[in-house]
Amino acid sequence: MKKFVNIISFVLVAVMCAACLVSCGGEKSFTLPTRTLVSEETKSFGNYDYQVYDDGTVKIVAYNGSETDITVPDTIDGGKVVELGVDVFYDKMDITSIKLNASLEIIGDYAFYNCLSLSNITIGKKVWSIGVAAFEGTPWLAAQTDEFVIVGDGVLLKYQGKASYLTVPDGIKHLAYAFSMNESIVGVEMGGDVLTVGKYAFAYCAALRRVVIGKNTVLIDDGAFDSCTVLTSVEIPDSVVKIASYAFNYCNNLTEVKMGKSVREIGENAFYTCLRMKLINIPVTVETIGTNAFGGCETLTLVFYEGTEEQFAALELGSTNYILKDVDKIYQSAGE
Repeated sequence: MKKFVNIISFVLVAVMCAACLVSCGGEKSFTLPTRTLVSEETKSFGNYDYQVYDDGTVKIVAYNGSETDITVPDTIDGGKVVELGVDVFYDKMDITSIKLNASLEIIGDYAFYNCLSLSNITIGKKVWSIGVAAFEGTPWLAAQTDEFVIVGDGVLLKYQGKASYLTVPDGIKHLAYAFSMNESIVGVEMGGDVLTVGKYAFAYCAALRRVVIGKNTVLIDDGAFDSCTVLTSVEIPDSVVKIASYAFNYCNNLTEVKMGKSVREIGENAFYTCLRMKLINIPVTVETIGTNAFGGCETLTLVFYEGTEEQFAALELGSTNYILKDVDKIYQSAGE
């Protein structure tokens, strides 16, 4: 009997742990890399030029070979290759096949742009970030016919549907340059699976009026909503830690922004020339506000700051964000 009770207890604990993993967001946990380059020095390894990060991992910055079938190395000088930089294989018209290494996480802007013969690509399961037009001009991308082209670790590389109102399907974790310049989409809702809104993901979506950002999203990357000129308001969930450069640049009709309680960084030009912005709340977690982040927001009249006046004064705003200094502010008192 005691053995039976122990078995039942074990099963119950296992079920509870599994439930906690889901409900507590364990399956959706994602941490932005914080690695930085050791230096700007470029080293060579075979046909590759590369740089080294402070954690020993490697970024490939150039390919100098002439092979037509390429396998990107897993390691270079003992360091895992985690990133392909901007333009690495740009305009390499003779490449027909490429196998990306299993440790790769990031593919930079225009990495394979205009590789006119590239028809066979193997992308590893760790890739979570794919930059602007990384595969544009390749036969491989042209051959993709699915409405949602998904690669790597749930990266939506391209959306080829015609929906006006769209709910991002479950299982998609990262939005790449997927909706940029889409003329049909009016509203989009992201579910809890979406962790990052990538570079220029919705840039120049001229009809986009309504956006619901996923409750587990941690990053709104460079230019994610750049020039979405009819977007009127946005609520950024508590999960977001970074609003990158140009994220809402030239959103001319954006009147109100509600930031969640975890934002640490607001990049340069993040809200530049949001001409009709009237109010914004800034959480006390914010550590960095980039150059011109609120430049040109001349109609901004009120800032809610979720900290004290002294804490706000300690922020490095710079002269280009003078509007934040000049407008009326409501502070949360230290006792609240």
